[in-house]
Amino acid sequence: MINTLIPNEIEKFNRETNEALGRIFSGKIKKSFLLKIKEKVKVVLYNNDDISKYFDFNFSAEKLVSGNLDSSTIDYEICKYIVGCHRANMIFVSNELRVNQEKNSQYIDVLVNNVVEHIKLRPFAGKFFRKQPIMRGENFIYFPLPYDLFAISINAIFILHNNVKKQNMMYFIFSQIFNKGLAALAMLEDNFLDNTYPICRGAIELYLKMLLILNRQETVDKYFEFSKFEVEQSCCGQKYSKEFNELFDKRINKNYKNKVDFLHFGWVDEIKDYHQIVKQKPYSINGVLKYLNDIYDGSNKTIIDNIKNLYKMCHGYTHGNIQYVKYPLINYFEISMMLYYVLTHTYEIICDIYSAPIEIDNIDILEKANNDFNNLMKQHSIRSTENFENYYNQQFNNM
Repeated sequence: MINTLIPNEIEKFNRETNEALGRIFSGKIKKSFLLKIKEKVKVVLYNNDDISKYFDFNFSAEKLVSGNLDSSTIDYEICKYIVGCHRANMIFVSNELRVNQEKNSQYIDVLVNNVVEHIKLRPFAGKFFRKQPIMRGENFIYFPLPYDLFAISINAIFILHNNVKKQNMMYFIFSQIFNKGLAALAMLEDNFLDNTYPICRGAIELYLKMLLILNRQETVDKYFEFSKFEVEQSCCGQKYSKEFNELFDKRINKNYKNKVDFLHFGWVDEIKDYHQIVKQKPYSINGVLKYLNDIYDGSNKTIIDNIKNLYKMCHGYTHGNIQYVKYPLINYFEISMMLYYVLTHTYEIICDIYSAPIEIDNIDILEKANNDFNNLMKQHSIRSTENFENYYNQQFNNM
């Protein structure tokens, strides 16, 4: 419809659109800066890409009645990406430095490229997001690392679906990990921050089990045998089967009496040296952590140490008395860190197993996630009461 307008009408339409965008994002970003970046992003997209790959222009009655028409909201969508990326970059940055960055041509080029990358990932991430979060809270804080992780998870589900005929026992663990990852990210998107920790806890547990099984392939069949016992026990009156009871009676660590724990972790008895390394609480996630910590070295050992600390944090939120977090940005940091370790490594593993490309639309998504993680960790390293207070007091209200 726009193309049929005469030049004066087009100019008026664009002017009114920009005024509306300025009002919508008022208090979040400086209007002139927003519109400047928007035009630069559109130039890059229209010159180098088929923009219809990222926004659906195809009209239909179904899309009209359901309100699912991307073509009418392109400028708004682009501005959401700009605001999200820029605000994420400016966490704990003073107003003075922010103003300087907004005049810095190098920063502008980086921001434009970041926004274009996010738009290219839109079919795997942004397209699935709600127009409005369910709960009020951190607007536009979903960028960039959680966004990367959402795209990684969606692409991982596609990879697994495309290889469904090649599925083995590990296929189901991979699927569960990414399903939990997407659930946690959706909760994060909707500002249910504290409620996300139990899901992250479950994702971490699955991830650690996956690492142990991949390193000790002799456990695969026994793991899924115990999974069958769990299903039977949970849906059949909490009764344990005869086969399970026989295994429990033959367990290696006779001092450990907890039958429920053995139900979840009895499969570790298949590992010859497991009980030599794990003396305390062998049939638990802490036992699995202890064993992995012993067999890993270098960077892998560092990852396990980080996961251990984050898992304890999840436990505190899940079972402790923490009811209120004064600075929700803390949740954003912690949840992003937990899911980063779990989802990026699992994605790398399945790409290797199924010979799938890591790239999404020519974007090395792992490299992007690593860079965004490093930026987030820099922000996390300077967290302080003063910085949090300044962040929440400013909120760019003076723009």
